[in-house]
Amino acid sequence: GCGAMEAIYFGNAHWHGNTGAGKTGPWVGADLEQGMYYGGGTQTQVNNQSQPLPHEFVSLFLRGRANGFVLKGGDATAGTLRTMYDGPRPDPKIAATCTLGSGTYQP
Repeated sequence: GCGAMEAIYFGNAHWHGNTGAGKTGPWVGADLEQGMYYGGGTQTQVNNQSQPLPHEFVSLFLRGRANGFVLKGGDATAGTLRTMYDGPRPDPKIAATCTLGSGTYQP
């Protein structure tokens, strides 16, 4: 069955047509096992808050929680992260994990 794995995605893919702001990224996204997203809720298809990160070095952040997730990203040489998304998950059946790259088994 489907688990609850989460991982950071960084690129310009348009999984099932979803996108960040603009036509090309790269954007920070969340790979939530059931798909890759730049946002959720009403921002599942298009998240204009998710700005491209065309920097040579980037810092990325993903934090999952039971009722949603947070994505942040920025220029690693500048030291600040911008919140690209903070809201509900695209699919409420996907449970949160506490740390990046960890998962739980759901029988």
